[in-house]
Amino acid sequence: MLNTTHTPHRITLPDNSFFEMHPIPNGSFIMGSEDEDAFDDEKHLRKVTFDYSFLMGKYPVTQALWLAVMDGENPSYFKGMNRPV
Repeated sequence: MLNTTHTPHRITLPDNSFFEMHPIPNGSFIMGSEDEDAFDDEKHLRKVTFDYSFLMGKYPVTQALWLAVMDGENPSYFKGMNRPV
């Protein structure tokens, strides 16, 4: 069972750097927007429910992080170590 306290988790990467993950507890929230400036696919309000807890990275995964963890090729179209995957 996942620890659902608000304590972040530090994952050690192969190059000994760290990636910070935060626990997301199970539960529900309303996704979408009623704002007139919202994109069409954002306007429909809907309830989203997670029946399980999970960890989410505090920051987007950069191409440098991807290459540090994954075997293989960088799948990004726009290359740059500080760019997202």
